Amino acid sequence: IGLAYDNLSQYDKAIAYYEKSLKIRKKTGNLNGEAKTLNNIGLAYGNLGQYYKAIEFYEKALQINEKLGDISTVGTSLSNIGTAYQSTGQYAKALECFEKSLILRKKIGDIKGEGTTLNNLGLVNKELGQYSKAIGLYEDALKIFHKIGDVRNEGITINNTGSVYNELGQYSKALEFYEKSLEIDRRIGNLRGEGISLSNIGTISAERGQYSIALEAYLKSLEIAKKIGDVAGEATCLNNIGAAYSDLGQSSKALEFYE
Repeated sequence: IGLAYDNLSQYDKAIAYYEKSLKIRKKTGNLNGEAKTLNNIGLAYGNLGQYYKAIEFYEKALQINEKLGDISTVGTSLSNIGTAYQSTGQYAKALECFEKSLILRKKIGDIKGEGTTLNNLGLVNKELGQYSKAIGLYEDALKIFHKIGDVRNEGITINNTGSVYNELGQYSKALEFYEKSLEIDRRIGNLRGEGISLSNIGTISAERGQYSIALEAYLKSLEIAKKIGDVAGEATCLNNIGAAYSDLGQSSKALEFYE
């Protein structure tokens, strides 16, 4: 039930069910199940933008997985911890976790996990300004996701590739990737992904001076962020809307959103 709510982007409800599951698994001594549930709680907090809370649960899961000697789940926990560190701007720690995770996933032939970790490494390299390296990592990840039919992660990777082209100032190329990602997100019902794609389309439109298109995209993204309880995403949308109004010379309107 928790996973179902998670897939519907109703993260608070997901956490409530995960916590009930966690109590039962602790009571019955199901260490493997406990680690999985701790990991799921961490993912939900990460989706809510509560990254340090997420790390707390991921590290508990990692301790159990290391105790059990389960290489696959150790790789997953390391990747998740890396994602949380990346989200807080701690890139050196993120890279360390991702590189350890990639070694483990290649070792056991975890193809999907390898794709996820390549994608995560791409994110960090983009943040560090190593754009060609980031695009190469995304292309490798995309090949894997396409091969195994993982449409959700395919959409995420396409969106991430668009963000690199945006950083390079290649806006037409970036928009092409964002629109592909948005189509996938809507098709599979990935609300969080849809919100991110819309926000990115808004940013490109604002860069081109197309403020009415940008505002429309930002407002749709804001609506989704509020719906799924993504506080960090909501703040980003409000800030972007403020910036658009500021560029339009509507200072009082901009101030309203910034506040």
